[in-house]
Amino acid sequence: MDLNETQLSRKIRWLREWRGLTQQHMAIEQELSTRAYSKIEQGETKLSVRRLYQIADILELSVHEILIMEEADFLRQYWKEADSFNNESSRKEISELKHLLERLLRADRA
Repeated sequence: MDLNETQLSRKIRWLREWRGLTQQHMAIEQELSTRAYSKIEQGETKLSVRRLYQIADILELSVHEILIMEEADFLRQYWKEADSFNNESSRKEISELKHLLERLLRADRA
């Protein structure tokens, strides 16, 4: 998939939310104001390669994963890892993730 800047910004937002991180957390980790970080996710600020590597590091992903993998790939990977656990807390996390995915997909269509 070829990403344009808007798609990359949306993907970074999705990944941040998927990881359960706030814009404030992302901003602090990069020594930015929350507003400056928000502009990255809104596509108002162009991403430098250096900044993309910082974001990937915070998200505990590689730049390659951010650029190449689709949202569904991340979810399949998460569910595969979660599948190895058979306790109630894992089922609850999976349920919460499914609800988050449904919300994000509805928001993306709007």
